[in-house]
Amino acid sequence: MPVVKFLENETYAYAVEQGYIQAKPESEPQKLYMPQFFDIMAGTSIGGLISSILTVPSPGKPGEVAYPKYSSADAIEVMAGEGDYIFTKEHMSTLARVLWCIVIFVLGSALAYCLGVKCLTNKHYET
Repeated sequence: MPVVKFLENETYAYAVEQGYIQAKPESEPQKLYMPQFFDIMAGTSIGGLISSILTVPSPGKPGEVAYPKYSSADAIEVMAGEGDYIFTKEHMSTLARVLWCIVIFVLGSALAYCLGVKCLTNKHYET
């Protein structure tokens, strides 16, 4: 993901240049990670998966800056290697879908009825 790498590197350079952060030692990566400059990361479908991968913290000591466990290269590797498995389409016949909807409707109706009866016949709720 060249865009993510670009953002991580350029955001670090800008933050150091503007004095928002101190430069890291040469032994550490010269970049800011996604969770360090976004408070919330979300997405739908593949965007949600990528944002989840990029925000998994690496194990560290309490109080230390938690660097992400996975990089943008790792996210690409996961999506390229497991994409077919993650996004498989399971085809159900129309009859199976209709029956499944009926089952869900009946179970939901039964649950709503039981809860309604319990609430309406409970003396605690009477005024």
